[in-house]
Amino acid sequence: FEMEPDSYSPNRWQKTGRAPKDAKIQLNFMVKQTNMDKLEAIFHLVSDPTTPFYGKHLTNQEVHTLVAPKPESLETLRQYL
Repeated sequence: FEMEPDSYSPNRWQKTGRAPKDAKIQLNFMVKQTNMDKLEAIFHLVSDPTTPFYGKHLTNQEVHTLVAPKPESLETLRQYL
């Protein structure tokens, strides 16, 4: 895992100093999802009235389970933090 310094910083940001010690910031990290090709295939199957899977949509939980990141990807992020 490598992170390029400042590779995703907006160009207009300016460093003005340290934030106050009691300031709260929110950080969001993205981890690559898996099985996106399978999700797309399922999408086409449930959307095509000529297949036996037509209308048999996945639940929200089933989608999340299908595309969940690899455990080692999450562990890499945890170790980075």
